[in-house]
Amino acid sequence: MVLDVFDVIGRQISSQSLGVRQPGEQSVSFNAANLASGSYFYRLKMVSTGATLIGKMLLMK
Repeated sequence: MVLDVFDVIGRQISSQSLGVRQPGEQSVSFNAANLASGSYFYRLKMVSTGATLIGKMLLMK
């Protein structure tokens, strides 16, 4: 599994390889200390199946 984070203009801010995960509910820690408050997008890619989940997140400091 790979977690990528992008800013609102599409620049990749972060990429994290999460390794192989078991099926079920998961949680991931993301350090946003060096990011400004605002909107960001994330992409979670499951390497084994090729499935992709894209979402929007709001960072408020």
